[in-house]
Parts: sequence; C-alpha cells; structure tokens
Amino acid sequence: MGAPGGGNREEKARKLWRLTPAGIQAAAQLLPPERTMGGTVRGAGRHGSGHAMAVNETILAFIQPVAGDGQDDIDQDVDEPLDQALDQDVHDVRSAGIGSIASWTTEVTLPVTGSVSAPAKGSPRPDAVLVAPETDPPLPFLCVEVDTSSETIAVVASKFERYRRFFRRAVNEAPPGHRRPRYAPFWRTLYGDSGREGHPPVAVVFTGAGPRSLANREQQLGELTRSHWAGHRRSASSWLEPEESYVDYSDAIPIIATTLDLLREHGPLGAVWWRYGHSGRETLADALANPDDKHAYNVRRQKRDDATDARRRAEEAEREASRPVCTSCGSKFTDARRSQVEIWPNDAHPGLCARCAAQAQREEEEEEEKQRQAEAAAREAAAAGLRRFFGRRRG
Repeated sequence: MGAPGGGNREEKARKLWRLTPAGIQAAAQLLPPERTMGGTVRGAGRHGSGHAMAVNETILAFIQPVAGDGQDDIDQDVDEPLDQALDQDVHDVRSAGIGSIASWTTEVTLPVTGSVSAPAKGSPRPDAVLVAPETDPPLPFLCVEVDTSSETIAVVASKFERYRRFFRRAVNEAPPGHRRPRYAPFWRTLYGDSGREGHPPVAVVFTGAGPRSLANREQQLGELTRSHWAGHRRSASSWLEPEESYVDYSDAIPIIATTLDLLREHGPLGAVWWRYGHSGRETLADALANPDDKHAYNVRRQKRDDATDARRRAEEAEREASRPVCTSCGSKFTDARRSQVEIWPNDAHPGLCARCAAQAQREEEEEEEKQRQAEAAAREAAAAGLRRFFGRRRG
C-alpha cells in the first residue's frame, strides 16, 4: 500500500493508494487469522468504488505511512512515472499516525443481539474498526464511519441509535453457580477497555463535498445525535458546595468528527477532531477527554481539599510560630492557656504558662496569708502591751 501524494492530486492519489493484487496478498498475510481482511478493502483495490476508496483513504490517513514503506505494492499511475511518484512521496512530511494495516478490520457487524457470526437485524456495521490499545491515548476499540455525502445526514444520524443498542448490551460474567449476576458490557468481551467513562468512541470522517457543505453536515450531525453524545448533569451539591455538579457520561457515545482533508494533512493525533459537546478542533487526546465528568469533579474536589488542608496547616504553623513563651520556665503556652490569656486580658499573670501562673498564684496567696498573720500578730502584740500598761496603773 503506497503513501498518499500531496496537494490536490485526489484522482491520482486514489490510483496510487489502491491495493494491487500483490498488496492485497501481503496485507492478508500480515493480518492474523481472526482479523480477516474485509470485502471493503478488497473491493476498493479491484473496482475503485467511491465509498470503499474513501474508507481506504481514511485508513491511510490514520496510519500516515512513511514514504518508502510498501513500495512494491504501489500501483503506478499511467500519467505519472513511478519514480516521479516515489520522489514526490519522499519529500512529503508525514504527521504522526496510529497503528498499521493489521490494526484495522472492515465489514465488522456489532450484534445488538445474537452472536458475532449471526448478528440480529439492525446491528450496526461500521465502515472500519481500529484496535490500537498501544497508542496514546489508547484506542482498544474505535468505530469509524466515513461519510461521502452520498446519504442524507438523517440516515447517518440514525446509525448511532444502533450503536447505542450494541454498546448497552450486557452479559452476565458471574461464575457458574454464583447467585448474584455480574453484568458487564458485551463489547468489552470482544475488545479492550480504555478506562474512559462511557461507551467507546465513534469517529466520523466527512468527505465528498466542498468545505462549506462538509461543515454544514458536521454541524447537522451533531444536532441530530445530541441525545446520543450528550451526558446528563448531576448535582453534587451540599450545604458546603451549593453549586457543585458534574456530567455523567456513562451512557454517552463520544462522537468525534473531522474531514478527510484535515486527517490527511495533520494526522489522527493533530488538532483535527470536533468532539460534539466540546468547542473547536482538538487533538485526539483532548477530544476523548471529559473535563466535566465525575472523575474531573473528584480531581477538582481533591485539589480543593488539598488546598484547604495546606491553608489550615499554614495557619497552624503561623499560629504555632506566634505562640507565647512562659517568661518563667520558657515553655510554650498550651492552647487552653493561650485562649485564657486572649479572652481575659486582665489576667494576673499573662506572661506565665498555666503551671507557673498557678504557682505564682499560690505564692501570692501564701505571701498574703503570711502578711495577714504578721498583721494579726502585731495587733495582738499591741493589744497585749496595752493590757500590761493599764494593768500596772491599776495595781
């Protein structure tokens, strides 16, 4: 499979990207037995079907193959010598891609009921499925729809109800004999879990029309599928946090949209994706993120709690640094003694700790008692002297 050319060489690029028989055989050998190569890719190589070719081009735009890889499978354009086409590819600067041809499967039916080999009617059938758990962000299961503007946008939007039915399908994973069922999404038994909340993402790649028409189709699809991609706002309010809330995406499908031209130019990791519900084009990682979900709320709450704890520790440290020291024994005031001094500014011993203040109080009381006793003794002595004086005169 050859690398795409640059510029506006769309017709030439289609011929250049087409799988030759040798390329089909090489791809079939590369794919593992359980990942058979679908008829879409084979049909594109044989017949040049418009939609099938768009799917092929989308897969190439995701992979972003490096010039020189698979040169033996490049189909030479009759209007351009092969060496000239290769020379053009060598000078192309390729963006970072995702996965390889082995990461893709076409003509996959996702059974809403029944089995994979015998799916029920009404099961979704994505144009391609990407399995690339090793990427960043991980994509263990990405469904791709390629819109060539040949269907009404209402028909395209109707596919997402079938997707949701499949994503909602659950199976009981409880071991035999276990009394309580343990339900899990059926799709996780077929593909890996990315760890993100909600259903797996679906990418829609628009092509086959002018920029304004494609932008209108993107906009219309977002409006028609709102009930599928929009989450539900949940209140996390309490008397401490009256306005806290988050968005529950547990039953939402992350729908990310782009155009084939943007995907070719910037690759799947570039800022080419419009995640319905977000604003503007984003990178794949940002488009798949949920900045307002329960996890993000928990992160915000944890940061807020950490900030509160840090502020409290700083206040405690500052209060500790300003804690009074006893002028007698040099020990720091206890909280109770400090509060007592602050509340009662007329404390008799504001510079002493509680123990030293109590000792000083006892000493003062003892001194007062001695003073009273001395005064009493002096009065008694004076009285005795008077009695002796008057007693001598009577005698």
